Amino acid sequence: MRTVIFGEYKTGTTGLYKLLHHNYPKDNPRELFEAKEYRALPGDCEQGVLAKVIMPADSRYTHGKWWHWNKPTGIDSFRRFEKKLVLSRDPRDWFVSGLNFIPQLHPAIYNHKDKRNKVLELWSTKIEHPQGISCVQLYKVLMTMANEVELSDLNFLKSRYASIIRFLNSLDHYFHIRYEDFIEDKTQELEKYLGFSLNPPAQDGRWSHVPRAKVSGQWKDWFTQEDCELLKPYFEPYMQYWNYPNDWRLNPEPVIEEKHSLRYVEKTMLRKAKTQ
Repeated sequence: MRTVIFGEYKTGTTGLYKLLHHNYPKDNPRELFEAKEYRALPGDCEQGVLAKVIMPADSRYTHGKWWHWNKPTGIDSFRRFEKKLVLSRDPRDWFVSGLNFIPQLHPAIYNHKDKRNKVLELWSTKIEHPQGISCVQLYKVLMTMANEVELSDLNFLKSRYASIIRFLNSLDHYFHIRYEDFIEDKTQELEKYLGFSLNPPAQDGRWSHVPRAKVSGQWKDWFTQEDCELLKPYFEPYMQYWNYPNDWRLNPEPVIEEKHSLRYVEKTMLRKAKTQ
Protein backbone atom coordinates (compact mmCIF):
# COMPACT_ATOMS: atom_id res chain seq x y z
CA MET A 1 0.00 0.00 0.00
CA ARG A 2 1.21 3.49 -0.88
CA THR A 3 0.08 6.35 1.37
CA VAL A 4 0.65 10.07 0.89
CA ILE A 5 0.03 12.95 3.30
CA PHE A 6 -0.68 16.33 1.71
CA GLY A 7 -0.55 19.46 3.85
CA GLU A 8 1.03 22.84 4.45
CA TYR A 9 3.90 23.35 6.82
CA LYS A 10 2.74 23.73 10.44
CA THR A 11 -0.47 21.74 9.98
CA GLY A 12 0.58 18.54 11.76
CA THR A 13 2.03 16.73 8.76
CA THR A 14 5.17 15.60 10.60
CA GLY A 15 3.13 14.35 13.55
CA LEU A 16 0.79 12.41 11.28
CA TYR A 17 3.74 11.02 9.31
CA LYS A 18 5.37 9.75 12.53
CA LEU A 19 2.07 8.22 13.67
CA LEU A 20 1.53 6.37 10.41
CA HIS A 21 5.13 5.18 10.21
CA HIS A 22 4.91 3.77 13.72
CA ASN A 23 1.78 1.79 12.88
CA TYR A 24 2.28 0.98 9.20
CA PRO A 25 1.29 -2.60 8.27
CA LYS A 26 4.67 -3.09 6.61
CA ASP A 27 7.60 -2.82 9.02
CA ASN A 28 9.82 -0.72 6.78
CA PRO A 29 7.87 1.19 4.15
CA ARG A 30 9.90 3.26 1.70
CA GLU A 31 9.94 6.77 3.18
CA LEU A 32 9.51 9.91 1.10
CA PHE A 33 9.62 12.74 3.62
CA GLU A 34 8.76 16.14 2.08
CA ALA A 35 9.30 14.61 -1.34
CA LYS A 36 8.88 16.71 -4.47
CA GLU A 37 8.01 13.78 -6.72
CA TYR A 38 7.42 10.04 -6.71
CA ARG A 39 9.39 7.67 -8.88
CA ALA A 40 8.19 4.10 -8.59
CA LEU A 41 10.64 1.36 -7.70
CA PRO A 42 10.18 -2.41 -8.03
CA GLY A 43 8.55 -3.78 -4.93
CA ASP A 44 6.89 -0.54 -3.79
CA CYS A 45 3.43 -2.07 -3.61
CA GLU A 46 4.69 -5.05 -1.62
CA GLN A 47 7.00 -3.08 0.70
CA GLY A 48 4.70 -0.09 1.03
CA VAL A 49 5.46 3.62 0.55
CA LEU A 50 4.80 6.43 3.02
CA ALA A 51 5.15 9.97 1.67
CA LYS A 52 4.70 13.46 3.06
CA VAL A 53 4.17 16.20 0.47
CA ILE A 54 4.04 19.90 1.24
CA MET A 55 1.37 22.06 -0.36
CA PRO A 56 0.66 24.45 -2.09
CA ALA A 57 0.76 22.51 -5.29
CA ASP A 58 1.96 25.02 -7.88
CA SER A 59 4.73 26.44 -5.74
CA ARG A 60 5.84 26.22 -2.15
CA TYR A 61 7.40 28.60 0.31
CA THR A 62 10.11 27.60 2.73
CA HIS A 63 13.28 29.17 4.04
CA GLY A 64 12.31 32.41 2.30
CA LYS A 65 12.35 30.99 -1.23
CA TRP A 66 9.85 29.76 -3.82
CA TRP A 67 10.29 26.40 -5.50
CA HIS A 68 8.13 25.40 -8.46
CA TRP A 69 7.03 21.84 -9.02
CA ASN A 70 8.25 20.20 -12.22
CA LYS A 71 5.21 19.17 -14.21
CA PRO A 72 3.99 16.55 -14.98
CA THR A 73 6.12 14.96 -12.27
CA GLY A 74 6.09 16.56 -8.86
CA ILE A 75 2.88 16.54 -6.94
CA ASP A 76 0.90 14.87 -9.72
CA SER A 77 3.08 11.78 -9.38
CA PHE A 78 1.39 10.99 -6.04
CA ARG A 79 -2.18 11.00 -7.37
CA ARG A 80 -2.37 7.24 -7.90
CA PHE A 81 -1.40 6.33 -4.36
CA GLU A 82 -3.92 3.96 -2.82
CA LYS A 83 -4.39 6.16 0.26
CA LYS A 84 -4.34 9.95 0.13
CA LEU A 85 -4.66 12.12 3.25
CA VAL A 86 -5.15 15.88 3.34
CA LEU A 87 -4.49 17.89 6.52
CA SER A 88 -6.04 21.31 7.03
CA ARG A 89 -5.64 23.88 9.79
CA ASP A 90 -7.39 27.13 10.66
CA PRO A 91 -5.18 29.59 8.73
CA ARG A 92 -5.24 32.05 11.63
CA ASP A 93 -3.58 29.52 13.90
CA TRP A 94 -1.30 28.53 11.02
CA PHE A 95 -0.10 32.15 10.77
CA VAL A 96 0.67 32.31 14.49
CA SER A 97 2.45 28.96 14.41
CA GLY A 98 4.48 30.01 11.39
CA LEU A 99 5.38 33.28 13.05
CA ASN A 100 6.97 31.37 15.93
CA PHE A 101 8.72 29.00 13.51
CA ILE A 102 10.25 31.56 11.14
CA PRO A 103 13.18 32.64 13.37
CA GLN A 104 14.67 29.13 13.31
CA LEU A 105 14.33 28.87 9.52
CA HIS A 106 16.57 31.77 8.53
CA PRO A 107 20.33 31.74 9.15
CA ALA A 108 20.24 35.51 8.66
CA ILE A 109 18.31 35.62 11.94
CA TYR A 110 19.48 32.78 14.16
CA ASN A 111 23.18 33.11 13.31
CA HIS A 112 23.32 36.69 14.59
CA LYS A 113 23.13 37.36 18.31
CA ASP A 114 21.86 40.91 17.88
CA LYS A 115 18.97 39.70 15.73
CA ARG A 116 18.17 36.85 18.10
CA ASN A 117 18.02 39.37 20.94
CA LYS A 118 15.79 41.65 18.89
CA VAL A 119 13.38 38.79 18.23
CA LEU A 120 13.25 37.94 21.93
CA GLU A 121 12.65 41.60 22.76
CA LEU A 122 9.73 41.74 20.33
CA TRP A 123 8.26 38.52 21.70
CA SER A 124 8.56 39.80 25.26
CA THR A 125 6.68 42.94 24.25
CA LYS A 126 4.00 40.84 22.59
CA ILE A 127 3.55 38.75 25.74
CA GLU A 128 3.32 41.81 27.99
CA HIS A 129 1.00 43.73 25.65
CA PRO A 130 -0.67 41.33 23.17
CA GLN A 131 -2.56 44.17 21.51
CA GLY A 132 0.48 46.45 21.40
CA ILE A 133 2.00 44.98 18.26
CA SER A 134 0.24 43.04 15.52
CA CYS A 135 1.25 39.65 14.14
CA VAL A 136 1.53 41.20 10.69
CA GLN A 137 3.99 43.75 12.07
CA LEU A 138 6.04 40.95 13.64
CA TYR A 139 6.01 39.05 10.36
CA LYS A 140 7.24 42.06 8.40
CA VAL A 141 10.05 42.68 10.89
CA LEU A 142 11.14 39.03 10.63
CA MET A 143 11.17 39.17 6.83
CA THR A 144 13.35 42.29 6.98
CA MET A 145 15.75 40.55 9.39
CA ALA A 146 15.86 37.54 7.07
CA ASN A 147 16.73 39.80 4.11
CA GLU A 148 13.48 38.78 2.43
CA VAL A 149 11.77 42.17 2.31
CA GLU A 150 9.83 41.32 -0.86
CA LEU A 151 8.05 38.52 1.02
CA SER A 152 6.61 40.97 3.54
CA ASP A 153 3.90 41.68 0.97
CA LEU A 154 0.91 39.62 2.13
CA ASN A 155 -0.33 39.14 -1.42
CA PHE A 156 1.60 35.86 -1.52
CA LEU A 157 -1.19 34.45 0.66
CA LYS A 158 -3.73 35.01 -2.11
CA SER A 159 -1.82 32.92 -4.64
CA ARG A 160 -0.91 30.39 -1.95
CA TYR A 161 -4.48 29.52 -1.03
CA ALA A 162 -5.71 29.75 -4.61
CA SER A 163 -3.06 27.19 -5.51
CA ILE A 164 -4.05 24.86 -2.67
CA ILE A 165 -7.75 25.03 -3.50
CA ARG A 166 -7.01 24.39 -7.20
CA PHE A 167 -5.06 21.30 -6.30
CA LEU A 168 -7.69 20.00 -3.87
CA ASN A 169 -10.42 20.47 -6.45
CA SER A 170 -8.44 18.28 -8.83
CA LEU A 171 -7.72 15.55 -6.27
CA ASP A 172 -10.12 12.62 -6.00
CA HIS A 173 -10.73 9.96 -3.37
CA TYR A 174 -8.86 11.43 -0.42
CA PHE A 175 -9.47 11.54 3.32
CA HIS A 176 -9.57 14.95 4.99
CA ILE A 177 -8.51 15.41 8.60
CA ARG A 178 -8.39 18.68 10.48
CA TYR A 179 -5.37 19.55 12.58
CA GLU A 180 -7.82 20.48 15.33
CA ASP A 181 -9.15 16.90 15.42
CA PHE A 182 -5.76 15.29 15.00
CA ILE A 183 -4.24 16.94 18.10
CA GLU A 184 -7.23 15.70 20.11
CA ASP A 185 -6.66 12.11 18.89
CA LYS A 186 -9.95 12.02 16.98
CA THR A 187 -8.63 9.49 14.50
CA GLN A 188 -11.29 6.78 14.52
CA GLU A 189 -12.55 7.58 11.00
CA LEU A 190 -8.98 7.87 9.76
CA GLU A 191 -8.24 4.38 11.13
CA LYS A 192 -11.24 3.02 9.21
CA TYR A 193 -10.01 4.64 6.02
CA LEU A 194 -6.46 3.31 6.45
CA GLY A 195 -7.49 -0.11 7.66
CA PHE A 196 -5.20 -0.22 10.70
CA SER A 197 -5.05 1.15 14.25
CA LEU A 198 -3.04 4.23 15.19
CA ASN A 199 -1.19 3.92 18.50
CA PRO A 200 1.05 6.81 19.64
CA PRO A 201 4.79 6.41 18.95
CA ALA A 202 7.57 7.04 21.44
CA GLN A 203 9.11 10.51 21.67
CA ASP A 204 11.70 11.18 18.97
CA GLY A 205 14.27 13.90 19.66
CA ARG A 206 14.88 14.46 15.93
CA TRP A 207 11.58 16.34 15.71
CA SER A 208 11.70 18.26 18.99
CA HIS A 209 11.99 21.59 17.13
CA VAL A 210 8.73 21.04 15.21
CA PRO A 211 5.84 20.85 17.72
CA ARG A 212 5.14 23.97 19.74
CA ALA A 213 1.83 24.09 21.61
CA LYS A 214 -0.41 21.47 19.93
CA VAL A 215 -3.53 23.53 20.60
CA SER A 216 -6.02 25.46 18.51
CA GLY A 217 -7.56 28.91 18.86
CA GLN A 218 -4.38 30.71 19.93
CA TRP A 219 -4.92 33.31 17.23
CA LYS A 220 -7.61 34.86 19.47
CA ASP A 221 -4.87 35.85 21.92
CA TRP A 222 -2.24 36.74 19.33
CA PHE A 223 -4.21 38.68 16.72
CA THR A 224 -5.03 42.36 16.91
CA GLN A 225 -7.91 44.05 15.16
CA GLU A 226 -5.41 45.16 12.52
CA ASP A 227 -4.48 41.52 11.89
CA CYS A 228 -8.14 40.60 11.42
CA GLU A 229 -8.70 43.40 8.93
CA LEU A 230 -5.54 42.66 6.94
CA LEU A 231 -5.68 38.85 6.92
CA LYS A 232 -9.40 38.18 6.61
CA PRO A 233 -9.56 38.73 2.81
CA TYR A 234 -6.71 36.25 2.29
CA PHE A 235 -7.91 33.57 4.71
CA GLU A 236 -11.66 33.58 4.07
CA PRO A 237 -11.64 31.51 0.83
CA TYR A 238 -9.69 28.70 2.51
CA MET A 239 -11.82 28.91 5.66
CA GLN A 240 -14.97 28.65 3.58
CA TYR A 241 -13.55 25.71 1.64
CA TRP A 242 -13.15 23.67 4.83
CA ASN A 243 -16.09 25.21 6.71
CA TYR A 244 -14.04 26.86 9.43
CA PRO A 245 -16.26 29.26 11.44
CA ASN A 246 -16.08 32.81 10.10
CA ASP A 247 -15.96 34.23 13.63
CA TRP A 248 -13.18 36.76 14.13
CA ARG A 249 -13.89 37.82 17.70
CA LEU A 250 -10.73 38.17 19.78
CA ASN A 251 -10.28 37.29 23.44
CA PRO A 252 -11.11 40.43 25.44
CA GLU A 253 -8.30 39.62 27.90
CA PRO A 254 -5.63 37.92 25.75
CA VAL A 255 -2.92 35.82 27.36
CA ILE A 256 0.14 34.53 25.50
CA GLU A 257 2.00 31.73 27.27
CA GLU A 258 5.74 32.35 27.51
CA LYS A 259 6.54 28.64 27.20
CA HIS A 260 4.89 28.37 23.79
CA SER A 261 6.18 31.65 22.43
CA LEU A 262 9.26 33.37 23.84
CA ARG A 263 10.90 30.24 25.28
CA TYR A 264 10.13 28.13 22.22
CA VAL A 265 11.60 30.74 19.87
CA GLU A 266 14.64 31.22 22.09
CA LYS A 267 15.30 27.48 22.34
CA THR A 268 14.90 26.74 18.65
CA MET A 269 17.04 29.68 17.48
CA LEU A 270 19.89 28.67 19.79
CA ARG A 271 19.57 25.05 18.69
CA LYS A 272 19.97 26.02 15.05
CA ALA A 273 22.82 28.44 15.79
CA LYS A 274 24.78 25.72 17.62
CA THR A 275 24.31 23.13 14.89
CA GLN A 276 25.53 25.33 12.05
